[in-house]
Amino acid sequence: MEKWKKYFDVCQKEEWNLNSIDLYCKNNKIDLIDFRKDVKYYINNYLTKNILELTNKQIVFIYNKEMIQIISTYKKVIEELKNNNHNLNLYSNLITIIKEYLFNLFITFNFDSTKIKEKMQELNLPFTSTCEIVAKYALNTKKWNKDKMKQCFSHLTTKNFETVYELLEKILFSKNDEEVIFLIENSLQSFSQIKLQIHNFIICSIYDSEYDKTKLILEEKLENYKKYLIEKNRIKLLEKRNNETPSKTELALREAKKNVKDFLESKYISRIEYFEKTNMKPSLFNSHVHLIKIHEPELYALYQKKVNLFMGINYSNLISEINEVVHGLKNGIEFNNHTRTFDLLDYYQTTKMARHNCLKLAKQILNTHDYKLISIFFKKYNTSKPIRNIKALLDEKTILGMKLDNNKKLIPNTGHEVSIEEKLEVLNYLKNNNIPLLDDIYIIALRRHVNDELIIDKSAVENIKNI
Repeated sequence: MEKWKKYFDVCQKEEWNLNSIDLYCKNNKIDLIDFRKDVKYYINNYLTKNILELTNKQIVFIYNKEMIQIISTYKKVIEELKNNNHNLNLYSNLITIIKEYLFNLFITFNFDSTKIKEKMQELNLPFTSTCEIVAKYALNTKKWNKDKMKQCFSHLTTKNFETVYELLEKILFSKNDEEVIFLIENSLQSFSQIKLQIHNFIICSIYDSEYDKTKLILEEKLENYKKYLIEKNRIKLLEKRNNETPSKTELALREAKKNVKDFLESKYISRIEYFEKTNMKPSLFNSHVHLIKIHEPELYALYQKKVNLFMGINYSNLISEINEVVHGLKNGIEFNNHTRTFDLLDYYQTTKMARHNCLKLAKQILNTHDYKLISIFFKKYNTSKPIRNIKALLDEKTILGMKLDNNKKLIPNTGHEVSIEEKLEVLNYLKNNNIPLLDDIYIIALRRHVNDELIIDKSAVENIKNI
């Protein structure tokens, strides 16, 4: 229990922030998946088995963001299950239990639409979509035949009751994309389920002798439907944005503009004095400045001017750089449609501030949580050493990306042997960008260069063996 409790306390301390907890796990060589399992076990066995008692942050950490919407939608159903002494806990398959409960309700009401509507109102559930969910559950999970489906659900939903195999056969012989759209949108089957069953449908049908041809036809038709679906959702999202109340980002930007303007119009010259007199949290104000920098460049220029008047232009730039470092540690670095962890090379690409100076300034301007993020980040690289012998570095054999066998031993002749030219390109890049020549930074840069993730002007490579 001591370990589970310790992990739970870490989550509480880090306010259930996944990036901070991930960093803690990496620093302590703990597998994040195992960490989450242990935290879930501790909550379920020592705190609460009731998912409704968890905060949204806890739900996202233990499950995912989608679970918040599920719990919000079916809150009254979950409460009813709990009141009926249903054995719910954090390990329960909540979706299946909810569907089974609703299915049994429909049977109890003998599929009477009036009684079902009343009950759905009581549970705060939409009538039409709930009927479709229960009908789909009866068809696919309970394996009800078409006659039984028509008898029980024909007055509750306009959807067709064909099985996924029947639907795939209709799609196979459809004449155009419009017909495919009509078939799928009037079916109880989900797009993902339809796509998943293509292989099984073909091998269990008379079309197995032309497997490749049949598979290609179905995949092309479903791919066209997917494109239609993406465009439909895009239009729906645009319409929603045009009609709905301001988004969270818009509301945050309004608040950011108000607070930055308050600072500009105040009699307080320094940020620190402003924070002390107005009880403004530095972390909140910094996030507002970050928003202003992105969305309101003119206002940001006025903010910079005031800060520069008091502390000088360099101080303002350093604050901005520290905020960028914190942003990188929290959100990672976007590159080629994927996000990677912020590392020491990213730090020196963001700022040329010595690490000890960064910590000193960070302590003055950041909240405890963000300061701790930077402090932990630097501790990861405490053992970094300067590279002094360039000739030895160029002469030594360096292989990156070697694969491991099942016994976690390196497999010979795998990986990429780094050439002297590649090493020189990286060394020259670090020199020209005033980045310290440390062993950790060199290896990070080398990996990125080999993976085409480092922009290097190869024409500018110099002979720097005598550094």
